Amino acid sequence: MRKLATNAFITTMLAVPAHANDYSDCGQFTDFALQISSCTRIIVSVDQANHFIARNNRGTAFHQLGKYERAIEDFTAAIWLAPGYAEAYTNRGVTHAAQGKHDLAIADLSNAVKFNPGYAIGYNNRGNYYTGLGKHDLAIADYSKAVELLPDYAQAYYRRGTAYAALGKTDEAKADIEKAHELDPTNYQASIKSSPCRH
Repeated sequence: MRKLATNAFITTMLAVPAHANDYSDCGQFTDFALQISSCTRIIVSVDQANHFIARNNRGTAFHQLGKYERAIEDFTAAIWLAPGYAEAYTNRGVTHAAQGKHDLAIADLSNAVKFNPGYAIGYNNRGNYYTGLGKHDLAIADYSKAVELLPDYAQAYYRRGTAYAALGKTDEAKADIEKAHELDPTNYQASIKSSPCRH
């Protein structure tokens, strides 16, 4: 009991209001050191309502800096604070994948789409990891769900096209890669020229 009281006292002593610009700095994704310090001030502040967002954003900064274990700690804390927070599951999944832990990535992305069935990015990312494991049929199903939810999602069309190509379905692959090019010619122009299914 004494340990809990001591921890509560320390937490109360550390809790201070966050600065107004900490909220915008915690949400920017260019200066990772600034993002980490701003998110940390929010996390130790009296503003309990935004802790899960600050944990998720700080985790994203740690991921970008290659500090994957720290990122996973923050994403896990965000999930603990907000159990249905699909973005934190997605970000933790992406971080697991960066460590080569594709099964954990797929599990987290499955939770992301369970909690937010309209989350096209979650389906697209899970499709990427299925592709990495050679599970092209499952990947195609996820990419198809992503483009159903977000019909202008060029990346999902392109990746579905590459999954079709891996299965030897060249007509479907060509159609998807051309659709990606139509939607986003800047990013997919070179891809269509080098596509293995170009006739």
